[in-house]
Amino acid sequence: MLRRRGRPRCSLAQNYEEAVTIYQKYKKNILGIISDVSFQKDIKRKDPKCQGGIELCNLVRSDDKNIPILLQSSDLSYENMPKIWEWDFFTSIPKILSNEVRDYIISNFGFGEFVFRHPKTLEPVAVASDLKELQQIIMKIPDEVLEYHGQQ
Repeated sequence: MLRRRGRPRCSLAQNYEEAVTIYQKYKKNILGIISDVSFQKDIKRKDPKCQGGIELCNLVRSDDKNIPILLQSSDLSYENMPKIWEWDFFTSIPKILSNEVRDYIISNFGFGEFVFRHPKTLEPVAVASDLKELQQIIMKIPDEVLEYHGQQ
């Protein structure tokens, strides 16, 4: 039972309302969000100019500034928008998208090595690749680094 609860799950929403319901139910346990910019608000009414993905990201950001969010779109006009958004963006080019998403999940959703960063410079201080290393590093890193990651 504990193993089942500890495993990450992917939830797929078909529209904005369903995504909000899933988010509200699991928001304390979410590792990250991946969405399309033109995520439909209503599955019955297709709106080509709908930006439900952006609205979903704004909702999530209003609750938690630290959840990794990845938006994607095949519309290249959104390519320069991440500079004003507080999340990451990929263009939907099928040949490279799956590799980019995989790398993004590993580095941002907590599946890769844990990198301790200095709170002011964000430069790496130490890297733990397993729990044993994590235990050893915690005893050696400066208090301000541990406090920074504890708060995050």
